[in-house]
Amino acid sequence: MLRLALAFKVRPMVGYRLVVALRVVLAVVGGYALASAFAACAGLLLVWGGSSRVDAVLWSTMLAFLVHAIAALWVFGCRNSLRALLGVFAPLVMMSAALLMVYGVRQ
Repeated sequence: MLRLALAFKVRPMVGYRLVVALRVVLAVVGGYALASAFAACAGLLLVWGGSSRVDAVLWSTMLAFLVHAIAALWVFGCRNSLRALLGVFAPLVMMSAALLMVYGVRQ
């Protein structure tokens, strides 16, 4: 993303701040999306595993907070911004595809 900032011919300090701001947005929005997809998949798997619905929702929601925190750490821990983006959105796309396969598109 630093190359993106440099492509617009901004000053280096502004470019660095832009990269950090984009990582913050990716950590918050992408982490939230990843955590919600994880909560849906984990809740479904726990119900299929024989757990009650209340326990499945409780456990999947608690684990989703952990997933959100790990996603935020991943975004800021990556050396490359593209790797951070793929590390958040690749599992998100896989879990969303699995949920679409199970439930289908409802109107």
